[in-house]
Amino acid sequence: MFSQCHTFFALLILTAVGCKENIESVPATPPPDKPPEMAANASLRPYYQMGTMESAAGTAFIVQDKAGKLYMLTAAHIMDNDAEWQQVKGVSLRVMGGAVTARVQGRPVYIGKAFSEGNASTDLVIWPLAEGAKVTPLKLASGDPKKNEWLWAIGQEPGSTGPQKMYRCKVTGPDTGGFLLEQHDQFQMRGFSGGPVVNAQGEVVGSLLGGQGQKVIISGVSGIRARLAEAKIELP
Repeated sequence: MFSQCHTFFALLILTAVGCKENIESVPATPPPDKPPEMAANASLRPYYQMGTMESAAGTAFIVQDKAGKLYMLTAAHIMDNDAEWQQVKGVSLRVMGGAVTARVQGRPVYIGKAFSEGNASTDLVIWPLAEGAKVTPLKLASGDPKKNEWLWAIGQEPGSTGPQKMYRCKVTGPDTGGFLLEQHDQFQMRGFSGGPVVNAQGEVVGSLLGGQGQKVIISGVSGIRARLAEAKIELP
């Protein structure tokens, strides 16, 4: 239960078989001084109910469809496989270091596969939220990040009890349907899986999947949009 696919071994596999296509780039610049302004609940900690137990795993963020319906997005590899996801009885979402702010409703509308088993673009779970959620949906960027672009990973390191933090990362290239980043502000990846990565405008350009040391692998927003479309979710 609660698979941790962001090991160095997995990173080496992805790097070895990573896609070789070029991506659009921007001129290299010094790291930005200030992050974009984000809501205090941009990243959320999911607590999964498995039988009589409830355990925290990974990170999630929220999107909203054209009709105003809210959805939790997180990484598929938080669980070992689809069968384990089917055993989840419910999920509560908490602000980092805070109280419960939302709960899911029904069953997931999309369960993908772990990035270590194929492609970063499928490592996603989409789950509707129940009514009454006190959350802030994030806007998805129109396109994937570019090489040399500065991004911010949002989450909370293991063992921390305070609010979410934002960490500067730089895009270095494509990798297996996603993108490879280099940390400027170092953080431990454990617990960040599924969390949002945003650009200078505060728009989601991908989701954190794995890493070791200064290297981080993320999905691209184009993959997130494709999975939402497969689930028949129309964005604004």
